[in-house]
Amino acid sequence: MDGVFYYFLLTVIIINIAPGPAMLYVLNQSVKFGIGKGLKAAAGVEVGVFFYVICVSFGLVVFFNHFPLVFQAIKIVGAVYLIWLAVASWPKL
Repeated sequence: MDGVFYYFLLTVIIINIAPGPAMLYVLNQSVKFGIGKGLKAAAGVEVGVFFYVICVSFGLVVFFNHFPLVFQAIKIVGAVYLIWLAVASWPKL
């Protein structure tokens, strides 16, 4: 295994730590049933998301290896979108 996999694994962990809709579920379980149930809910959500991200990513790797032009197009579209967001966030003069 090369170092790229470890960067990927770090990215997956960061995505799992970032707050999202599952946070409301964990918060709800914690308020209703206590910290123990909240921790179990958080662990369940994180394991599920981690497994999902790994499966999807490996599927996309296979797809992009077969169709590198699609991957290049997605990168270009993503870059253009980020530039558009940056320009749109500038204050109007």
